[in-house]
Amino acid sequence: MADVKEANRALENSMDTRQEVKDHLSSYSRLGDMEALEKIVKALSVAKLNKNICGAPGDEECSKSECGGALCRDIVVQRECGGPTCKGSVPVSHNTTKTAAQLDNCIGDLLHKLQDSKISMRPNRRPRTPITN
Repeated sequence: MADVKEANRALENSMDTRQEVKDHLSSYSRLGDMEALEKIVKALSVAKLNKNICGAPGDEECSKSECGGALCRDIVVQRECGGPTCKGSVPVSHNTTKTAAQLDNCIGDLLHKLQDSKISMRPNRRPRTPITN
C-alpha cells in the first residue's frame, strides 16, 4: 500500500513539474522572448567548462584533440582529459601530484644521505680523553 502511495505522489509531482514547465514556456510565447531564451540556451555550452577542466574547449574530434574532452575516451575506454601541454585543472593537478611525489622521493633520498653522512662521520671523531691533573 505504501508503494502505491509513493508512486501516486511521484506521479503528482511529475504532473506539477510538467505544468510549471508549460506555464513557463507559455510566458515566452512572443518571438522576442524566444530569441532571448535561445541566447541563454546557447550560452549553456560546456566548451568553457571543458576548457577549464581539460585544457581545450572539446569542440574537436577526440582523436584530434590534444587535451581530450568531457566525452573523450582512450583505447581502454577510460576518460581522456588533459595532456602534457594542456592547462586545464585536471592536467595541472595531475602534474602537481606527480611533482609532489618526485619531491617526496628527493626529500627521502636527502634524509638518507644525511643519515649516512652522520653515521660515516662518527668513526672519525675522537673520543674525549678526560683531563687529569
